[in-house]
Amino acid sequence: MTALLLAAACALAAHTAEPAEVELVAPATAQLGVPLSVRAAAAVAPGETLELDLQRSTTDSFAVTRAEAVPAVGGRAQFELTIVPLDLGRQAFPLYWTLSAGGAKRSLAGALQLQVEPPAAAAQAQDVKDIKPPRRARPALWPWALLLAAAGALYFWLRGRRRRPKAHAPAREPEDDRPAGAVAEAELDRLARSGLWAEDRRKEVYARLTEI
Repeated sequence: MTALLLAAACALAAHTAEPAEVELVAPATAQLGVPLSVRAAAAVAPGETLELDLQRSTTDSFAVTRAEAVPAVGGRAQFELTIVPLDLGRQAFPLYWTLSAGGAKRSLAGALQLQVEPPAAAAQAQDVKDIKPPRRARPALWPWALLLAAAGALYFWLRGRRRRPKAHAPAREPEDDRPAGAVAEAELDRLARSGLWAEDRRKEVYARLTEI
């Protein structure tokens, strides 16, 4: 009975133990967006299998593009990974593994510490400098030329207008100083001599009479 309890306790401890670290070998620095090769290794017992948990390992900071198992060496499972860093600065990229043995599973974890630098192309672009310093743009002259031409045209137009002889105003008819009755009699006389009545232009006759 004691042996059974001890075995159960050992099995429970194996399932609740803190995840062990997986040894990761990679360069200390990486470039943003540039694939990086990483080698992973973990000690496994006979009958145990180790697999990378891609779903847990992939984050917004990096992507795992390849995870390939290679022959084990000295009882240690070996993997070759290719990751792509997606954030700049000092980064800790966690990698999670699943260790299976006889139907039981437990997790192994390892964190990859990397200093992610900008890509080389960006650094080269910053190093490129102008051969000559930038020249100050000259102010546009066409607005001033247009203003000068308009001022000249206005000057000659005013000058020509001053020299142009003034048109004489039409002579005003002298005011009629006759009494209104005399004017009316004269107009009636003109109407009688106009011949409008004889031509049967009665409307014009009535209109003239109204005016007189």
